Amino acid sequence: MLVDSPLISVVMSVYNGAENLSKSIDSILNQTFSDFEFIIINDGSTDNTKSMLDAYSTKDPRIKVIHQNNQGLTKSLINGCNLAQGEFIARQDVGDISFPERFNTQLQLLKKNPKLGMVYSGADFYGPFGELLFNITRSNDPDIAHQEVLNLKLGPCHSSVIMQKSTYHQAGGYRPQFYYSQDADLWLRIAQISKVCSTPQTLIQMHIDLYGISASKKVIQYQFADLAHAAKDLRMQGKSDQPILGQAQALIQKMLSDQNSKIIKQKKQSRDLAAHLYYLGALSSKKHPRESFKYFSLALKNDPLNFKYWIKWFLSSLSFS
Repeated sequence: MLVDSPLISVVMSVYNGAENLSKSIDSILNQTFSDFEFIIINDGSTDNTKSMLDAYSTKDPRIKVIHQNNQGLTKSLINGCNLAQGEFIARQDVGDISFPERFNTQLQLLKKNPKLGMVYSGADFYGPFGELLFNITRSNDPDIAHQEVLNLKLGPCHSSVIMQKSTYHQAGGYRPQFYYSQDADLWLRIAQISKVCSTPQTLIQMHIDLYGISASKKVIQYQFADLAHAAKDLRMQGKSDQPILGQAQALIQKMLSDQNSKIIKQKKQSRDLAAHLYYLGALSSKKHPRESFKYFSLALKNDPLNFKYWIKWFLSSLSFS
């Protein structure tokens, strides 16, 4: 274990993620490639996260834990990447699982083609009840992958990416104005200055949480992603994307203002969660009818006046009755 001069710096931020923390950390520690440091930012957690991380760090010298006051994911990732000593930076999110051969497979591609600034992989997506929802694969042709990254709304899964540290810094790193979709903004800037590609193999499992960002923040997440693409369009025209950063900052202020209104916040969270549950129910309907029924039932609980949810709930109840 070359802790002092690792080839890879793995960066992860966690906020109150104790329930899913161990499986994500273990998936990194069990990699077949072992020359890495594991930088974990504890972003002001109030659950058991701190004690769990401290226990892990005493068992494995590759783990470097940073405890900080809550700053949000983007600023935590900036802090973690600034501490990275490796030639490459790998991302890992709490709740996701990296397959044991992930680092080895991605490093082979990076070493084979030094012009690659970033390598990612496909992903298996699992629902909150443990069911396989779908698989996303990407092209390992750099030219096709380049266009995929530039055109996709959100781009590669965060936990699937390894990037050259020099490319990360050349692109400008994560930008604090992107409170959400900070990854999409970064991938777009990396794709504009370097080649990118995917492995032909699926190397991660993504686990969708009932109450995670995708559940309660999907709408605003896509608003930030739209701004990331608007910034990309300006850069491709040879213009500055600074006006977009101002819009992103304004969106943060609006988001914080809405959060200060308890009535608006509660209604919006219920509707957003219901929409997320409806989406999961639709994905599960063919292969997992019982889970689909559960999702539609929960969607109705959070938005009982939505007629569309009632129809789906009724039809799903017939599928296994």
